[in-house]
Amino acid sequence: MSTVLIVLLVVVAALAIAGALYARRSRGGVGGRTLRQRFGPEYERVLARHNGDPKATERELRARVDQYGELTPTPLPVGSHEAYLSRWTVVQERFVASPQQAVTEAEALLGQLAADRGFPAAGQHDRQSEALSVHHPFQVDGHRLLHAATLGEMTTEQLREAMVRGRALYDALLGEGAGAAPGTPGIAAPRTSEGPLGGTGPGGASRITGERK
Repeated sequence: MSTVLIVLLVVVAALAIAGALYARRSRGGVGGRTLRQRFGPEYERVLARHNGDPKATERELRARVDQYGELTPTPLPVGSHEAYLSRWTVVQERFVASPQQAVTEAEALLGQLAADRGFPAAGQHDRQSEALSVHHPFQVDGHRLLHAATLGEMTTEQLREAMVRGRALYDALLGEGAGAAPGTPGIAAPRTSEGPLGGTGPGGASRITGERK
């Protein structure tokens, strides 16, 4: 075998390896550091569930990226954006009189919106949550909190927090502040008809929890 042929084979092999590495990186990263940056708080949650095992954590998160990373959100039909905003406002205002009913309706509404955007169906909670974690890792905790809130073992303040975090994901799915971390510019503060949900002004925390000053 000639020296030129050997060099060509080495170059081809090197290019193939480089291509494979690039493909893996584009699907979510090769190393744990890249996955940690991509998933943020979701990485830490999965790491804790695996008792601090980074290899198991990275396997799970890579599997999610492989399965859902190429999912392209489906555009909402004309008029649906405003309809979804209106429906959330109705649910949010109901929180004052019936917090448990409100979070149950909010969870169903969030699941329906996610399904309409092309994520797994609302009845497949775990699959929907995993898919959302790939595209909205900084807001997906709202999906889980609302689901947990429907079990009926939370205080009013915990239910309020679930509504606030669920609204952050809701806004991201509607395209308002998508990809931003909670508390950063781009995500509007959830509101009732009288003030921010959980805020300190009129209609704020005291109104939602039922406390009187």
